[in-house]
Amino acid sequence: MQEMHQQMKQTYEGTLQALTRALELRDHATWGHSGRVVGYALAIGEKMGLSEAQLNQLAWGGFLHDIGKIGIPDAILLKTSALTDEELEIIQLHPGLGYVIVSGIEFLEGAADIILLHHERYDGNGYPYGRRGLDIPLLARIFAVADALDAITSDRPYREGSSIEKALEEILAQSGKQFCPECVNALLAVGKDQILTIQERAKHSEYYYDLPREIVWFPEQDKVG
Repeated sequence: MQEMHQQMKQTYEGTLQALTRALELRDHATWGHSGRVVGYALAIGEKMGLSEAQLNQLAWGGFLHDIGKIGIPDAILLKTSALTDEELEIIQLHPGLGYVIVSGIEFLEGAADIILLHHERYDGNGYPYGRRGLDIPLLARIFAVADALDAITSDRPYREGSSIEKALEEILAQSGKQFCPECVNALLAVGKDQILTIQERAKHSEYYYDLPREIVWFPEQDKVG
């Protein structure tokens, strides 16, 4: 039974890693994004004293946070100019699509919250539900900060990435607005040197898939935080 459990776990992990690679190959502009953002999220989580089980969920949720974009048409996903209001509504469906993809996998119950809620904002102006403050699960609040750091510091077809110092300034300015203050403070405690280390390590593709901790079977919890 233990051997069967291990084989099942490896099959799940391999399939999920393949899905992440498939998405990044489809959207070259975000290549390496998952590896970096998981590294940032884990560093923040460690500063906040998360348990090993929580770090596991954070890692898997980070790797798979954009998996719902598989269901978004290329004409919208790969568009380099501004999206129309209608296109924006379509791309904002990706958290829900991602949640549907992973919601039947038992050990991803906690990670599913990150996938569904990582675009919520602390001030209630995010999507898909407009959740506010502590109504957003902690792991989703942590991931939102990590995701923003990578978005600000990464090059895009329409702009160059900003420096780490500038990114930290922008995120701090949004503390209590877009982001949870406790999570912002933890990111600041991580600091520039560790962020640079994560960026450097994430250049090696094999590192992307070494980040999740020992996968555990999580206790029963509400489906969405």
